[in-house]
Amino acid sequence: MDSVTHVAFGAAIGEILMGHKLGKKAMLIGAIACTVPDLDVFLTMGNHDPLAYVQMHRSYSHAPFTHFFLALPLAYITYLLYKKKQDFLPLYGLWLVAMLLHSTVDLCTTFGTQFLLPFTNQLVAFNSINIIDPLYTLPMLVWFFTAWVRKRSNLNSRKFAIVAMVVSHLYMLSVLAVKGVAHRQFTNQLQQQHIPYTELSTTPAILNGMLWAGIAYNDSMISVGEYSIWDKDKNTRFVTFNRNRNLEQQYAGDKLNTVIWFSQGKYLMEAVTDTTARFYIVKWGRFDFSKNTAEQTFKFYYTLTKSQGKVTITVHDPGDDDFKFSEAFAQLWQRIFYY
Repeated sequence: MDSVTHVAFGAAIGEILMGHKLGKKAMLIGAIACTVPDLDVFLTMGNHDPLAYVQMHRSYSHAPFTHFFLALPLAYITYLLYKKKQDFLPLYGLWLVAMLLHSTVDLCTTFGTQFLLPFTNQLVAFNSINIIDPLYTLPMLVWFFTAWVRKRSNLNSRKFAIVAMVVSHLYMLSVLAVKGVAHRQFTNQLQQQHIPYTELSTTPAILNGMLWAGIAYNDSMISVGEYSIWDKDKNTRFVTFNRNRNLEQQYAGDKLNTVIWFSQGKYLMEAVTDTTARFYIVKWGRFDFSKNTAEQTFKFYYTLTKSQGKVTITVHDPGDDDFKFSEAFAQLWQRIFYY
């Protein structure tokens, strides 16, 4: 999830677990603890390897194995700051629970979390909520600002923190129910339209839980369609792309293996020249619903170049061209409600 969500989420955890003992400082500790796993992004600052971010972010800092050990020194520092007037174990529990819940919520998104390190670096992603979903964040954020600026009442602050957490996670459950409806819609439409596939993934569009992407693929083709619970036309329109997996042999190596691993199998390749190819990450669905070519549709991709037997890689995202986000969000709004 985004940093704002983690701060509000962590503050609520701190209030619920130790607000009665530490007051607003429990909120602060919880917010910091719930932010700690994402500090791994600083490990890639200044690193010119375009793959460093996807390899390091959500890796060891998001693994419970690490949390159990990392919480020890962090809790002990807090223990010393309180001059040993607070029990160590509750402080350890606060740091540990906040970090664990950070990683658990991240599992619900599409990015992928190396949750099972050091035993395996397999990416785990439940694809049940977008990384940025304001309706999930809002109840906790409203509570956080209200609790922070108002004169506290231990009982009321804890009670409203619980209410905010319950409301946010009831929303998450409702989004999960919508995912089930969308998945059934995609399954039925793929069968009716006789589109062959071996795997089907359902992922939420950015900023909402109403519009979903269906990504159906086999070894040779990948088809992407969208479904909103507000759709008037119940016939899902799929756009199908050739995956061109024959290009993998030409660019075989660690770099290609890394982007395939990050894509979680949902990718396609296109040749640009005899020595250059693009690797499109499809697991987030289409970025531009009005286009049908890979370059226009999937704004996040890698470019692989082979020269003298060596493969180099560069990354492209929407900010690298004249892509207009205001137009994209207007299109997103239109696609959710008025299709």
